[in-house]
Amino acid sequence: MLSREHRYPFFQGVPENTYTTAYFTLRYRKRDGGGIRCAVVVGKKVHNLSNIRNRVKRVFTEKLAETMENWDASYDLVFYLKKAVLDDDVEVWERSIRESLKKLGVVQ
Repeated sequence: MLSREHRYPFFQGVPENTYTTAYFTLRYRKRDGGGIRCAVVVGKKVHNLSNIRNRVKRVFTEKLAETMENWDASYDLVFYLKKAVLDDDVEVWERSIRESLKKLGVVQ
């Protein structure tokens, strides 16, 4: 689970910029300071059963937190997961997270 300081509060609305991969759509916004804040959204289109959606969200958040350990940028990130996450391994998700964040300049 992400620590409280790294969780994105939705009362500010969602970030404007988007980046799409096969596994997720990322909405992001650069901030003035305060580090990275993230959210992971898994809708009912991914799977009807909530326990499967929660498991996917939990594993995705763990992999995201592992990759966040050495970040020093200030961004708001909201990941909207797609149904394709059920078909592939966790390592593929992690690679997709790293590649997309490198393309956006969030991570070096």
